[in-house]
Amino acid sequence: MGAKKAVFVGIGGGPQLGLETIGLCLEAVKYARNSPDCKTLISFKGTENPGGSPMTLQQKKTTYKPAVSLLETLYGNLAKKEPANINVSHMAGYDIYKSPGYAQTVEQVRRALAIYEGTPNWKNIGKYTVIQTSFIKQFIDRHGLVHKVGWRVGANSAGPANRKELIEWIIRNHKNELYFDWVYNIAAAENCWKPLSASYVQAAKSYKTGMCQAPYTITAKEQGWRPVLGQSFAKFCKSIPQSYDFKKALARTKKLVIEPFKALYPGSLVGNSAKQEVAINQIDEIQNLLLEK
Repeated sequence: MGAKKAVFVGIGGGPQLGLETIGLCLEAVKYARNSPDCKTLISFKGTENPGGSPMTLQQKKTTYKPAVSLLETLYGNLAKKEPANINVSHMAGYDIYKSPGYAQTVEQVRRALAIYEGTPNWKNIGKYTVIQTSFIKQFIDRHGLVHKVGWRVGANSAGPANRKELIEWIIRNHKNELYFDWVYNIAAAENCWKPLSASYVQAAKSYKTGMCQAPYTITAKEQGWRPVLGQSFAKFCKSIPQSYDFKKALARTKKLVIEPFKALYPGSLVGNSAKQEVAINQIDEIQNLLLEK
């Protein structure tokens, strides 16, 4: 038997997770289902801020315990529904900064990313890019990561063909999660590292402004304007105005939750989700199925 191969889902955000986190988890299950030799899902709940957090590891574990518990339940129920044997590896308490070989990985990444020095905006985002690229390389080298599930804003793009223009284009588009994977794969090609494949779900949307948001992140400004995983979606919808932005955001939540769930489990939902009330009820039905203990 060959080395273990794994699909990775990294979940950021705070102690509350956005409802649309479900979409990332369903995308990971889809990949594992369709991959003959990749049946391990790595669920990693990140707890570190880009600038570093003053919390101890134990404080982080306590603060993020509700979110981690929801993810464990969600993945456990998805694994039970799968005909193929899918193993879920929960790494919420994994301190990657202290993991074997991580310091050497960071140094390798710093040297590889030196090609970005001097490009526009690198001064602002370079430190965090090194952290994210090191995370990816560490999981590939130490935990068999072959495929990463992430989220994106807008459509995929190949970018410019010219290398210098490509690097500058990547930096300009750093707010898209595609960015980190582009950075890693360019470094991988030029330094003989293992390559990374990736797939993406679309960003969630704010029910207040219609602006794109990470599926799992609910910022302080968005409290009350983004649905929370594990809380009634119907009550949330009744608590806010039925505006144009509400309708845009609901359409995106349907795309991230109802559509992939139906695709994976045909016949599991009854009713026409084109109707708003039906769709809202179906989203709560999906939550109930996936978060049942």
